[in-house]
Amino acid sequence: MRDRVALVVDDENLIRMMLSEILEEQGFIIYEAANGFDALQLYREHSPNVVVLDLYMPVLDGFGFLKESEVASNDVCDVIILTGNGGDKDKKKTLELGAKVFLEKPFDTDVLIDEVNKLITSQEI
Repeated sequence: MRDRVALVVDDENLIRMMLSEILEEQGFIIYEAANGFDALQLYREHSPNVVVLDLYMPVLDGFGFLKESEVASNDVCDVIILTGNGGDKDKKKTLELGAKVFLEKPFDTDVLIDEVNKLITSQEI
């Protein structure tokens, strides 16, 4: 079984640090990016199991990351969208682009952990 690797992508430093800490407590190796462009490089270098992705960021947003990473065709990485500006249209678009989970900020930490564990479990089957 390979290491559990997570990529946390959010332009807000405090949120990135909090998410990283939560996932680290779950046994993940963590990589962080403040925008989708930097996230793409880390995604390609480290092949994460899970990406926790904000939608609205500078340089390259979450939609751009989903398109460029072609995560929809990747069966070893799942994306959780975590956004403060989401709506039904954004949810539909991100799911079409390959995201598996759409959560709105503020989020419940237990819900996030449950969703991450479900995704990891499904990858191991």
